[in-house]
Amino acid sequence: MLKRALMVLVAVPFAATWMFTTACSHADDDDASEAPFDPIILALAPDPDTTDFFFEADAWVQFDEAPDSVTISIDGAPGTQSQDDNLFSYDITNALDSNATYTMTIEWAPSTNSPLSFEFSTGPHGGVLTNEQDLINTTFEIDLASANFVEPPGVGSIIASQLKGFHLLFMPLDSSNFAEGLLHTLGGLGLEEGGGLVQDPCSGTLPFTYGDDGELGTADDVPAEWDNPRFVVGPTDLNLAIQGTEARLSDVFLNGVVHPDLDDMQGMTFAGILDTRALDGLLSDEGGEGAACEFLADTLAIECEECGEPFPGPYCLDALATDMVAVQVPGVVLEQLTCADVLDRVDTGECTAEDAADYDPNGDGDYSDGCPEWGAGTR
Repeated sequence: MLKRALMVLVAVPFAATWMFTTACSHADDDDASEAPFDPIILALAPDPDTTDFFFEADAWVQFDEAPDSVTISIDGAPGTQSQDDNLFSYDITNALDSNATYTMTIEWAPSTNSPLSFEFSTGPHGGVLTNEQDLINTTFEIDLASANFVEPPGVGSIIASQLKGFHLLFMPLDSSNFAEGLLHTLGGLGLEEGGGLVQDPCSGTLPFTYGDDGELGTADDVPAEWDNPRFVVGPTDLNLAIQGTEARLSDVFLNGVVHPDLDDMQGMTFAGILDTRALDGLLSDEGGEGAACEFLADTLAIECEECGEPFPGPYCLDALATDMVAVQVPGVVLEQLTCADVLDRVDTGECTAEDAADYDPNGDGDYSDGCPEWGAGTR
């Protein structure tokens, strides 16, 4: 599924020429119905002459019809081949070197055009950061809207459509210890302002590596793992306000590879448990608690599971997004914002009552449940 999703995103000028040439040879036959079976390459990755192939990506080739036999090889990069109908994949055993050139060869039969052999190169990703401290206070925007949502199956496009204009920010902190492979991180939501992004002053920061007390730099923090140039954050819980709807995710893991010049992060995955109640109004016209689960069960035979505390109910599913990219946001340094900070700004008029509603789950004007540090009482 992942590779099929990638196919539609990759321009393949060589494959188009290859397909056109072969198709013309079919049309020249006196009797097209008697033309020999000659499979045509529709798409492939990497493309010939690619200069920035991601060092951990798999190679693949798609034909219009599955040939009787296909062999894919990359010089100096052993791998395992697999087939899904007319799609043939080559799972590289070990990651490729960064900034390196390889030769890929595809042989198939029957064919009058086999073999196809060409060079491609990997980009800088996979190279280590020479000065890891440069990562401190460098903010990245994680592009969830362009991610490939593998799970829940069948609803990825709906989730992606709701994430357009949603800016998830991510920043390593100076409490990180690179020598010990420990990374402390801060998350936040971004706002478009003046043609760029700024931190949303009316949304609390996200606990990527907070401890239970919600404070930074304390003994109960659960740090991210750092293995230059890769990081792994999790498990953690996130509550994201997306277009006015609270999307709850638990046991979240986030990982990716940082560009050696800090330009971006690639090869990112986002996994966790999604509370589908955030999708009730999106997947069903009727709405109501559990509507999303009913839709998924009726149309895709997907059964929701128990969420557990603190929001019990049989409304949760595994969520997995892959192929994400995060781009550096120059000049933005995230600050820690608690729910009390946001409520104070509501008092001063800097933030709205709608922002405060995120901390009043009962809608009774008592913010102590959603923001314990605010204290009991009404506002």
